[in-house]
This record gives sequence, structure tokens and C-alpha cells, in this order.
Amino acid sequence: MSAQRSKSCSTAISSECTSTSSITYLTVTDVGRPPNETELNEAHAAESAKLSRPIAEDGVFPQARRARRVFDRMRAAHPYLTGLTALNIPIPGRLPADWHSFGLANVHSWMWAGTTLRDTSHLIGMTGVYDATEALRRFAPETTEGTLAADYERAVFDLLYHFVMISKPVPNIQARDIDDAVDFGLVKSLIRSADLHTETQETMIDWFRYCD
Repeated sequence: MSAQRSKSCSTAISSECTSTSSITYLTVTDVGRPPNETELNEAHAAESAKLSRPIAEDGVFPQARRARRVFDRMRAAHPYLTGLTALNIPIPGRLPADWHSFGLANVHSWMWAGTTLRDTSHLIGMTGVYDATEALRRFAPETTEGTLAADYERAVFDLLYHFVMISKPVPNIQARDIDDAVDFGLVKSLIRSADLHTETQETMIDWFRYCD
């Protein structure tokens, strides 16, 4: 891939929002506990009952109301978007790491930390997590205000950690596919700084061997 694509290191460095490359990074010390299966079932039942209300109550079509509430439940249960979903979100001032952004229109396919991939907040906090609401609304207008996503470096970190922990190769993407859009030096720095066994760190870093 072309070496002329600009690379950007992005890190949340304080308890306040910081602006870098026109996006807002956040540091969150407590992302909260995801709901368990019983709580999700109860929430689903409650929301299903609400969806049976006639349109006249709030003037919203049932389909639109359902889509928004499904989205809200997913967002409430999981702290941020990551993995391949995050790699497809356009970030101002940067070239896209992946090229399947049309898939962002299907919110049911979004990859959330804590469900689709393991949440790594216990390892590196909310480093590289930003408010992606504006970018996501270009593809999914029902996106709720304050929806968070991993930047490209954090998304790669999350992918590597998840698949190393389940002893499987990272699917559908290789280092050479995104080496011109992702700062691999920053990803490796995140891996080295995380509280991980040396063997786990080395296995994660081994994924970059095609670009070294």
C-alpha cells in the first residue's frame, strides 16, 4: 500500500475531552458493567410492550421507534464500537483503514466492545476512544448522540487481543492491508504498555511481521 498516506497517533491524555484531527477523544474511568442476560431479556420485554403503542401517542412510525430502541439497547449494553466496524468509520484528516463503510448502515452488524470483541478497557482504559456520532449518522441516521468508537489504532489493538485470547487468527484483514492508514508504532506501544503476559504481547505483535 502507498506509504504516502498520513499516519496519526491519537491518545486520550486527561480526564477532559481533547480535540485531535477534528475528533474528540475521551477518557472514561468507569465504563460500567454490561447487563447480564436476564436484564437484557427484561429490557427487551419492556421495550416490546412499548412498541405496541399506537402511532398517535408520539407520532412516530413503529419501524422507526423500533430501530432507535434496538440501537439504544445495544449502545447502553456496550461501551464503544471497535474492530472492523471502527476501521470503516471515516475519521477527519485521515485515510480510511478499511473500505466497506457501506456496511455501517446496518447497525445490527456493528462490532461492540464487550460482545463481538472483548472489552479491553481494563487494559488501556479508554485510550483512542472518541465520539463518532457525526460520522456514523452519515450511514445510520438513528445513531444516538454520544456513540463512542475506537480509532484505528485502538481497533487493531482490540482485534489482536480478542483473537489471541481465543487462539484464532484475525479474520478478513492482514497487516499489509492497512499499513498505510494505521500507525503500527502506536499499536505496538499500546501492546507493550498493557498489563499482559509477555507471551501474549509477542503473539499480538507477531501479526505485524508482514510489514516489518
